[in-house]
Amino acid sequence: MSFLDLMSLLKHYWRILLISAVVCALALPLVYFVLVPTKYEATSGISVVDPSGTVPSSELMATVGSLAPRVETAVGQNGVSITGKASGAGSTRFVFSAVSQDPEASVAAANTAAQQVAEESKAIYDALQEDTEQKLSNYEQNGGLVEELGGKQLDIITRLMTSRNYAFCNFNVQEASEAVAVGPSALKLGLAAGLAGLFLGVCVVAILDFVKRPIRGKRDVEDSFPYPLLGASRDTGDDLLWANVQFAAGERPGVLCVLGACMADVPSLCDRLGEAIRRSGAAVAIEQIESRADLANIPVREKEMTLLSCPSLGTDAAALWAAHEADATIVCIRQWKDTHSQLSSLIKELDLAQAKVTGIVLQ
Repeated sequence: MSFLDLMSLLKHYWRILLISAVVCALALPLVYFVLVPTKYEATSGISVVDPSGTVPSSELMATVGSLAPRVETAVGQNGVSITGKASGAGSTRFVFSAVSQDPEASVAAANTAAQQVAEESKAIYDALQEDTEQKLSNYEQNGGLVEELGGKQLDIITRLMTSRNYAFCNFNVQEASEAVAVGPSALKLGLAAGLAGLFLGVCVVAILDFVKRPIRGKRDVEDSFPYPLLGASRDTGDDLLWANVQFAAGERPGVLCVLGACMADVPSLCDRLGEAIRRSGAAVAIEQIESRADLANIPVREKEMTLLSCPSLGTDAAALWAAHEADATIVCIRQWKDTHSQLSSLIKELDLAQAKVTGIVLQ
């Protein structure tokens, strides 16, 4: 299937595409919001700071980040999911997000996680500060060490041990006050569902075309069948169509059989051809052929044309006998309604009946 064939297919079946897109765009959000419960997210944070400037913020953030996973696992229970991460590269703020179906549970979990991590982090640096002060006190109280090292060496040790002051390391908690609903918006979900429905519609149309193989247009007739296309009802005038019939037959036929495939509107085509024949100055009579009896009752006309209108083959093959006895036969097919297989079967029957098929008319 070429791109032009696909475009022609989509143009004809645009209603299927539209219905598929609209149904999916409306149904999927409705089903989603009915079946999937609303979830609420609460966000709390920890800001790290050392006013003394002796402890880098990256070290403080690393401490918080190392404690967060264990606390998240401990607090994140009973349907509450907690995640924590730094708010950005080089940031001094660590953020906890708690998601659950209960907004109050989300707020409580986020605040609990932040508070617990902040307390544990502060306890670590308080212990470091206490350990440093204890070691420094031991050195100062050790008189033997002073005599052994001398005052200068002791000053160096003191400066090294007091280069970092952990007493001022703070972990400030910003608690969550409320939880907000999270999840896809109805608009975004509807747009995504509409696009999915459109794609589904294209697939359905392509499968339908592959299975049914309808006559899509002129090229299908010209490429698949040995008889010329005399015209298409949509863009060929009645007089031009009648002229093409005569050109293809080689002369004006005395008896012209118009035979439809399955869905063609043969009576309408016969009326149009009859008007065109009368405008050309010839008399014409239109006979409806539905049975062999209708064919036998047709009077013999010498100065008048006869149009045999045969909507379909029928059960008693009256249309085939009409085509066999007519001076010329044209096959009428309905675009998008009649299929390749139907037209092929009809052509085979006409060839077997030795009908003088002049051409095909596309409605």
